[in-house]
Amino acid sequence: RDLHLSIRRLRQMCIRDRSRTARAETTTTATTTVVARPTSRRSSVESLLEEYCASAPGSTSPVRLRRERNAYADEVRANQQSPEAWLSFLENEEATYADAAATVEVGKPSASAGSRNGVSLHRLYELATKTIPRRGNVNDENYVRIFLGLARQQMVSNIDDARDTFKFLKSCSIGHKHAIYWCEWAAFGYTFKGEAKAVKILKRGLEYGAEPASAIQCMLDDMQGKRYEPAPQTQHLSLIHISEPTRPERISFSGLCVKKKMGGGGGGGGGGG
Repeated sequence: RDLHLSIRRLRQMCIRDRSRTARAETTTTATTTVVARPTSRRSSVESLLEEYCASAPGSTSPVRLRRERNAYADEVRANQQSPEAWLSFLENEEATYADAAATVEVGKPSASAGSRNGVSLHRLYELATKTIPRRGNVNDENYVRIFLGLARQQMVSNIDDARDTFKFLKSCSIGHKHAIYWCEWAAFGYTFKGEAKAVKILKRGLEYGAEPASAIQCMLDDMQGKRYEPAPQTQHLSLIHISEPTRPERISFSGLCVKKKMGGGGGGGGGGG
């Protein structure tokens, strides 16, 4: 009997040890997985930026533009979760494409594809939305503009993807405090669903109390007064400014209407395309 009891205790101890080992292995695996994700994301950002910014042999790109691009890219590398760093880099590049002649030469901007060295702005905008944490940035204007830039890129290749981006912003309440969100959404709605849809969106923006309200109101007035002129349908569009007077000009496909009305402290910028 004593022998049987000893054998039973030994079996129970083995079972407990196996259980503890299995739990420890599961915990270690989970910890390793969690740690590996941000490392992978960081390497993805750095490798794409390096590939995008690389100069082709014999490139005639102005030194000033190369230095500017690299400076913005370095800022993103150092602050990969910063909406401001990403937006400055992306919109600076988008402005470059707006004036670039179409080319397929490696290492040079391609106005038709919006890419360098096989890395498109579409891909970089998408990477930015995945790298920057949503938490704490829902009401950050830079964060909102990055999503609007992604929608701009998507409009050229797949209109359904652009529509899904606006739906995502709506469902997650991202950017509802900023007039630029409602103006961009209204411009999108006007182009693909007509004036009634755009007016409905703008009125909703006023109800939400988005600022500056004057930007939404002037666009609404133009819509209802049949004076609204949509910007050309392209992913590289006008530089405008509808927020604080001291903020650098920004890119927007709703800007053609806004810039006409918001002179002085409220608007400005270049022409369409």
